[in-house]
Amino acid sequence: MPLSTITITGSWVNPDNTPASGIISLQPIQEATASGTIVAGSPVHIPLVNGSISTVLVNNTQATALQYQVTERITNTALVTYTITPTGSTLDLSTAPRSSAGATPVFILASQLGVAGGVVPLDGTAHIPAQYLPSGSGVLSVTAGDSTITIGGTGADPTVAVNSIPESKVTNLVGDLATLSANVATKATKPTFRRAYITSGDTTLPSTGASWAAVSGFELDIPAVAGDTVEVSMSAMRSQNTSAFLDVGVITGPTPAIQRYLATGSATPAIEGEPDWYTQNTFIGHAGPHSFIVTSNDLDSGNLRIALVCKSNGTGVVYSSTNYPFYWQLINWGSVG
Repeated sequence: MPLSTITITGSWVNPDNTPASGIISLQPIQEATASGTIVAGSPVHIPLVNGSISTVLVNNTQATALQYQVTERITNTALVTYTITPTGSTLDLSTAPRSSAGATPVFILASQLGVAGGVVPLDGTAHIPAQYLPSGSGVLSVTAGDSTITIGGTGADPTVAVNSIPESKVTNLVGDLATLSANVATKATKPTFRRAYITSGDTTLPSTGASWAAVSGFELDIPAVAGDTVEVSMSAMRSQNTSAFLDVGVITGPTPAIQRYLATGSATPAIEGEPDWYTQNTFIGHAGPHSFIVTSNDLDSGNLRIALVCKSNGTGVVYSSTNYPFYWQLINWGSVG
């Protein structure tokens, strides 16, 4: 099937309106294919006859990518070069839409593809295969639609800088950061500390009968939520008295109600309180920190409150003076595994 053609015409005159002389060259900018036919990039040279030309060439009906580079070599005038698109059945070069001259086609030998000093081939997705990419700091920058990405440093210590590109322009970045931030907020918890010295004066324990009660002036609190792990430790001294028993309790309310005893870790006290605080007439105690997981019953307006608690007949002394200070601390480790 023959390809569709176009008649190309044109007229040129000298400054004195006499017919000009010269040669008009038309050359396909690149090879174009259609219907099993190749339109090769060979130039067609047409001499002016009485200042005019008329020639028939292939148009772009089937070979849709076809364009011609026109070179006007008119006697006694400067060389003129431009590009035309051969659309329709006739085209007058004097009035035809023109664009800048097209690039000269370059042909590459197959033997030079992918070799040193040759030309890098493209893969099936029109990208450079990984084995041909430069290593180390060979790529300096990539110009994108929204910004320039600058690559520096060394292969062992690379750096990447993006110039003022909105995070919304980076696919998946916003969602990924939101997920990562939530994970970090959940898992990377910083511990909270509360510590206090009590040196206001040694304290005689109140009479509580058979019950346990908080000792006035001995309270410490820390922000907490259910599920947090809280640790309690203390260093202090008491008098020898077999009728006074001590523990640390978790309390709530204005009239303190004891929700948890550290000696047992529950709402039920040990019969004689914390073993470390037992009067050392016969037994030797070994003190250490206590920890537990906070429940909703332990909380009082967003805080965990602890107090020194006792069961006493009104005798026994807890030393809390400048000479014999009472010290304790709370650590909230947050949610831990």
